[in-house]
Amino acid sequence: QRLKARGYHVPKDVAVVGYDNTDLASVVDPPLTTIDQNHSAYARAAIDLIIGLREDPERNESRTIIIPPTLVVRGST
Repeated sequence: QRLKARGYHVPKDVAVVGYDNTDLASVVDPPLTTIDQNHSAYARAAIDLIIGLREDPERNESRTIIIPPTLVVRGST
């Protein structure tokens, strides 16, 4: 809305990308291209870690879990 008020057209003049893919992103004008975080995958990974620690409390190894985000392309780019 701020860009429109200043005479810019999205995406013709300015491309806009958001982050977190909230419900609002799909209903604004134009719909916002956004990065979606897979919250279900985060939850599953956390639960798996908790269950693993309950099953083997001595298991205290450091690990890296990578959950790639997804680009959701809509009308703002």
